[in-house]
Amino acid sequence: PMVAQGQLLLLQRWLGEGKLRPSEQLADVLCDAERGGPAAALPMYREGGVDEKATLCLVEMGDLEALREESRKEDPASKPGTSAAP
Repeated sequence: PMVAQGQLLLLQRWLGEGKLRPSEQLADVLCDAERGGPAAALPMYREGGVDEKATLCLVEMGDLEALREESRKEDPASKPGTSAAP
């Protein structure tokens, strides 16, 4: 109900105060919300280690630079001093 009522600031405050814990389920609700959307869900997905959904949020947001950085983190061949397997 809080998300549907547009009370994202209160929700974020409760998260900051430790009254709520970030979760994949809460991030799913935020991601689908008219207000908030992927930008609100992204930190929760990242904190929960839900990398695939975090990447989808970046795609929905059109954040190409962040997508490039994410792919560099996941691709060991892109790190200096490493090489791709033959």
